[in-house]
Amino acid sequence: MAKLGLGFETVNCILCGRQTKTAVVWPDEGGHIVRCCDCDLMFRNPRRREEDIILHFEKEWTEDQTDFSLGDYRTPNLKKIVDWILQRYPVPGRVLDVGCSYGTLLSLFPETWQCFGVEPSKTAFSKAQQRLPQATIFNAALVDADLPEKTFDIITMLDTIYYLSHPLRDLGRFPDLLKPGGVALIEAPNFGNRSKVYRWLGKAFPESWMYFYTPTSLEKILMKSGLKVVGRLDLPGHRTGSSNFAERIITRAEFALLTSLKTMSGGYIDLVPHFVLMAKG
Repeated sequence: MAKLGLGFETVNCILCGRQTKTAVVWPDEGGHIVRCCDCDLMFRNPRRREEDIILHFEKEWTEDQTDFSLGDYRTPNLKKIVDWILQRYPVPGRVLDVGCSYGTLLSLFPETWQCFGVEPSKTAFSKAQQRLPQATIFNAALVDADLPEKTFDIITMLDTIYYLSHPLRDLGRFPDLLKPGGVALIEAPNFGNRSKVYRWLGKAFPESWMYFYTPTSLEKILMKSGLKVVGRLDLPGHRTGSSNFAERIITRAEFALLTSLKTMSGGYIDLVPHFVLMAKG
């Protein structure tokens, strides 16, 4: 991410609501990744200011990807999420995808559904509009999007929540946006439980990543935002849809192994790559 000049800020633990003792999990020039010693939430501190991050997504994120393929490598995981929704909500409704990118998730819903999206990148917003002319897409960050309240049966936030500088504020909008009985699905990488593996692999994380979740810490965030978790869906790594055959096989084999390990340990060993929490207001 380019240095846009607005500088860094220091933050407190948002779960504890105060300055707490932290331990460095991952030293990083873009702001260390730290763990709160009181509640175990992991976050970047110090970090880039929110204005910097929003500007990054508005101006830089997709604008350099002129040859980006709409055959998204995440599509197999997105199909699993849509299948979960349609099995439980067979009657057509309204779905809002926060951070909808090029509209891949929305394109998987039947035409009988009314689709809405929020996307700060101008390029991604434009392509999503062209791809889904029947959908309503807002070119804005969630904090600035003028969304109708008590409108949506389903709200999805996939591959997005770790970029949010103020997740409590943004997720706090969901109870007002959902219809009674509506459900929100929030996806995140299982970073906290897999951090030692990522360190061993030398995986780099851009400084636009603000928070690093586990299923437990994300559930605490959702509860503090006024949402109650009612379910969970585990997913393999995004490379499950890679064009490289070997990558697909390795990704799926890893997921099968880690899912079995989680089951046999009664959930104690939880190293699945990605998870989705379902929550109601």
